[in-house]
Amino acid sequence: MKFIIATIFAVLILLSGCQNQSVFKIVKEQNQFVIINGKTIESVTVSMIGKDMNDVEDPYIVYEKNDVNEIKALVNAIKKAKKVQGIINVVKADYQFSFIFIDGTSEAYFLWLNVDSGSLMHGKDTHTLYTLPKDVVEELRLKLMSFK
Repeated sequence: MKFIIATIFAVLILLSGCQNQSVFKIVKEQNQFVIINGKTIESVTVSMIGKDMNDVEDPYIVYEKNDVNEIKALVNAIKKAKKVQGIINVVKADYQFSFIFIDGTSEAYFLWLNVDSGSLMHGKDTHTLYTLPKDVVEELRLKLMSFK
């Protein structure tokens, strides 16, 4: 009888140990942070552009560091963007999104989204435009336009 009780007790200890590892994995996945250019992103704001590029409206979306999938979509857009060669002439952007980093600095990007195409531009390099692949355009349209 003591052997059976000891065996049941040992199995319960093992099972509770496995449960703790599962909880740890879930917590660890929730605490992932997105990094771009060696900087950890604290949050991202998305604003619409008004009459011109200097007319940036108040943010209508704010992604916090735990909104990993949404932040990764914007980082993915930057990573997959292809530089446009030559001189560019653009109309006002549709959106501005800004990464706010844990060190207190920030980076802004302008974003143009159409039904089947998209482009982006770094806020500090307004002489260079990047085009976005169709899959990235579709993902960004779903994420950003669902909040309008």
